[in-house]
Amino acid sequence: MGGEHRFGTEGAAAHAYIWLTAIVPLVFWLVDGSFRRTQRSFIARVEQLSQYVNSEAFLVAASSGSNIALPLLIMRAKTGRFDDTLLGTMCFLSVALLYVGLATCSRAV
Repeated sequence: MGGEHRFGTEGAAAHAYIWLTAIVPLVFWLVDGSFRRTQRSFIARVEQLSQYVNSEAFLVAASSGSNIALPLLIMRAKTGRFDDTLLGTMCFLSVALLYVGLATCSRAV
């Protein structure tokens, strides 16, 4: 009992379930993709606001005191620069490599 270690059937039984550790990075990948999708919509809206503030139309509206031609209460926007779907954000190269690598390392143990 003192310094003995048992690697018999208990270790083999636990090893059969080690593939489940690959699921954890995949779940985090889904959550990260969801948050990145939301983040991209805010980035697109900030770009719209920035373009308008730097435009001639804003300068004219600001100097004349007239209404601006951009709705301000819209917080998020869609853009055509990238795929604005969950799968599109999950397949962004750096994100996909991270989570596929983590899942592969988990499975390789």
